[in-house]
Amino acid sequence: MVVKVEKPDLEQTKEELVSKQNQFMITLDGLESSLLKSLSEADPSTILQNFALIEQLEQTKRTATEISEQ
Repeated sequence: MVVKVEKPDLEQTKEELVSKQNQFMITLDGLESSLLKSLSEADPSTILQNFALIEQLEQTKRTATEISEQ
């Protein structure tokens, strides 16, 4: 409360960071859900040839790395 009154710019920065962190968590949760669904639906005998799934894995990894770096 004191920060909000005395340093409104810090309070705004804090609120932006909290919002961004929440958005990152939502994004990661969505990626995880999508990836798990794709993995559960994949044919085990051809999973290594499933290029769409492999690309999804790579994209998920890239996005998770970008988020963790921020």
